[in-house]
Amino acid sequence: MPRNSSGIYTLPPGNPVVDNTLIETSWANPTMNDIATALTGSLPRDGSAAMTGPLILAGQATQPLQAVPLEQTTTKTSGTGSSILPASTTGNRDLVPQAGFLRFNTTIVQFEGYNGTDWSQVGGGATGGGVDQVFYNNSQHVTVDYTIPTGKNSMSAGPIIVDDGITVTVPNGSVWSIV
Repeated sequence: MPRNSSGIYTLPPGNPVVDNTLIETSWANPTMNDIATALTGSLPRDGSAAMTGPLILAGQATQPLQAVPLEQTTTKTSGTGSSILPASTTGNRDLVPQAGFLRFNTTIVQFEGYNGTDWSQVGGGATGGGVDQVFYNNSQHVTVDYTIPTGKNSMSAGPIIVDDGITVTVPNGSVWSIV
């Protein structure tokens, strides 16, 4: 016997278990099987057993509710605060990124996103006093290897120092201009 819409289980109709009734297999076994089936399909309220299938919500749900692993969620500092993004080095980027990935790169100290082809800086741009957004700032010291994306050009305001053993790669057809 299934549960009612409130989740309450009731014995099958006509169950003869009343005071001073002799328990007989002809009616007790089907009742016990029915109870066993209902309990097997139940999720304990104390969480002592895991779900073995999707949880389908009533109403307008068209897809089963799927649990999302905690590492696939973004933590918020508060209801109106900030979202805590993943932060790590260039070497710890995803091995197989997908367009839309967003993270903070601690090697280059900037936010970056993956556009389906390349990792690139998120945000930034011109700065200035008040609404005068006319100044672009760059560091003067290259301390990690960098490859200009194929089909792209780069520019820096110099002088620029490239550390010993560090390589800036400019692919064929690309240009790095230092002004």
